[in-house]
Amino acid sequence: MSPRALRAARLATQVGLVMAALGLVRGLLLGYARGRGPLEALALVLAAPALAFALFFVLVFSFAYAFPPPADKVEFSGARWLVWPLVLIAVAGVLVFAFRTR
Repeated sequence: MSPRALRAARLATQVGLVMAALGLVRGLLLGYARGRGPLEALALVLAAPALAFALFFVLVFSFAYAFPPPADKVEFSGARWLVWPLVLIAVAGVLVFAFRTR
């Protein structure tokens, strides 16, 4: 694996794990708060972190590989006007979807 792909995978894994933790918390809160059955709650607890990790891993890996950050900083120097608006739109879409399913 090239150093560029390795750095992109490392960054994507970190972001994916954070989002998986948030997905787990969301799954735990919504699984039992809605009065669902135990199997439905378990499926939500298992699916939410896995899907959150996969979504954000693919998103961050593709952007970090296409626009590699400098080695000494965690910022996307050449993609300021492309990457961050797309990430904000994706996060806003996830939030809208999350609150509409309530």
